[in-house]
Amino acid sequence: MTIRHLLVVSLAAALASCATVSSARIQFPNHPVSMQVLNRIIDEDNADHLLRFRNTGTEVISFDYTVADTPNVPHLDASGPNSGYVKNLYPGEEREVPNPWKRMRVFVSIGTMTYGKKADDVLQKIYRPDQAVAAPGAAAGGVSDLFGTPAPAPAAPTLP
Repeated sequence: MTIRHLLVVSLAAALASCATVSSARIQFPNHPVSMQVLNRIIDEDNADHLLRFRNTGTEVISFDYTVADTPNVPHLDASGPNSGYVKNLYPGEEREVPNPWKRMRVFVSIGTMTYGKKADDVLQKIYRPDQAVAAPGAAAGGVSDLFGTPAPAPAAPTLP
């Protein structure tokens, strides 16, 4: 057996141990985005559980979402449990995110959707305001001084 034959056999064995199970693509009503559930089985013990979002529109979009195991779970924000956000998804582009439930049947709620490419700090303020970087003045105490400790009372006048 030559090295070429060994390479072909080892490549075939590697490909045989990897499989992907996927659901049908689901188009969200009122949003230019579709979703597909994937379970990528790497070997007998490991599997990647993913959601694949695809931009089906004509503009760059960003949005936040919540993944639930039952229907009608409301989406509050991207910082909640089983939530996240997808930023700057170009038309036709697909993005994979972790599936926290690790099962094929999940329910996804889409939250705020913005259109057009935006900088990371702008998207952070929209989708994760609790984790947004503070302004330089705020880090130095510029805002807190307005409501901080009161100024000392003026000294009483002295009589001659």
